[in-house]
Amino acid sequence: MTSSGNSTQRSHILIVEDSLTQSMLLQHLLEAQGYKVTAAASGTQALEALAAFKPALIISDIVMPEMDGFELSRRVKSDKNLRDIPVILLTALSDSEDVIRGMEALVDFYLTKPYDEDFLLSKVEAVMAGPVEENHNLGLQKLKISLWGKNHEVSIIPELSLGLLASTYENAIQINRQLHKEIAERKRVEEELRVTVKRLKEMESIIEISPAVAFVRRAEENWPIEFVSDNVLQFDYESEDLLAGQIKYIDIIHPEDRERVLAEVGKYSQDKDTEEFSQEYRINTGYGDVRWVDDRTFVRRNSKGVVTHYQGIILDVTERKLGP
Repeated sequence: MTSSGNSTQRSHILIVEDSLTQSMLLQHLLEAQGYKVTAAASGTQALEALAAFKPALIISDIVMPEMDGFELSRRVKSDKNLRDIPVILLTALSDSEDVIRGMEALVDFYLTKPYDEDFLLSKVEAVMAGPVEENHNLGLQKLKISLWGKNHEVSIIPELSLGLLASTYENAIQINRQLHKEIAERKRVEEELRVTVKRLKEMESIIEISPAVAFVRRAEENWPIEFVSDNVLQFDYESEDLLAGQIKYIDIIHPEDRERVLAEVGKYSQDKDTEEFSQEYRINTGYGDVRWVDDRTFVRRNSKGVVTHYQGIILDVTERKLGP
């Protein structure tokens, strides 16, 4: 942890977070805005840092080992040299009594987790722009509060508690806005999904009345089928049998054409400039006869250029090949 002397630095923020990942994310966010940041992994480390320098703001998680955020705030606010440092606690606010505990610990502000980055920065900027409060001159007052059917008697500084309650309300509004955004986004996604499903059904309808059989084959041994249109029934094969691997497509190809087809597919697959190719070969049908097909294949590759799938259509061209 860095040391900056005992004078308050208006751009220096102490963050207290036991999660290294969350601490680094918050530190990076604040430093990107020009703030100097010191990170402590616990309340104990935070107090050690505060003995070396006085930051303009403390942002602390609540749930931490050794000392939670409430106790840290209580320690800071009980020290006459530190009590004017604003304390922001990061909380899920899953328990309404967190508000009571925050009032008792003289917490200045709450920010809900997961926090919106812009909202957090706006709160930090507001704190930094505001005057340093001399809260040590304000007296504690006892207050009786009824919350969710429970009565509480707390010792608070009213001026601080108003700020805490205001930030709690502000967070509730922020959460509500975020929920509305998420609901709107979900509706948008659902509408896009509905349109996509409709288009897929339309495409399936077109495929089913088309003589061309659509397929997707994995670029693996025996070319396992991932998708085949139901009109493969024209060759007396059930799509379910092909999808389940009970019938392998490679076995359907006529034995005299199989080696050539495999060699051509291998050649096209190795050529990374090849995106599609066509082949004509014979297949054995479930009826026991032989048909000629025109196989028009599109090559699908991953980000490394490795072929992962073959997709395309197969069209019966027996009449053209054999004539009337």
